[in-house]
This record gives sequence, C-alpha cells and structure tokens, in this order.
Amino acid sequence: MARISTYPIDTDLVGADKWIGTDATNKNATKNFTLSAVADWINTTSSVDSQTLRYNFQALAYNQGAKSRKPGTISFDPIQEQR
Repeated sequence: MARISTYPIDTDLVGADKWIGTDATNKNATKNFTLSAVADWINTTSSVDSQTLRYNFQALAYNQGAKSRKPGTISFDPIQEQR
C-alpha cells in the first residue's frame, strides 16, 4: 500500500464510495464504510450538532403518503402548498 498522500483526491463523491475505519464493537477490526452508511448513521443517531432540531427532507410523490417516509424525515403535502 502506498502512502496515503500519494493517492489522488476524489472530488466526485457518491454514496457507494468507501473509506477504511475500525469497528469498535468488533475488537477494532478494520472495516470499509460507505458514505451512504455513514450519512444514514449520522441522520438516525443525531450525532452531529444534536443540541439543535434538525430535519432531513425526503421528497415523495403525492400518492406515496406519510407512511413511506423514513424515520426522522419531513415532507410537505404538495396539494396543501398550492392553496
């Protein structure tokens, strides 16, 4: 493995991109973590700036209804907004 500083910087991030870390609940085993998994963890645990109220907006089609929203998200009724 080369020195980390020799690898190019990736400025086009996608949810499937990975980085390496340790799994503290598994004897600090080395693991890969995806950007999507870390973002989901931050959103569901309110780990960043947990002293303020934060919302994670999820756009839904009108016919999906509130039951299809993920926990911790908000959405707006497009019919109500047009009135």
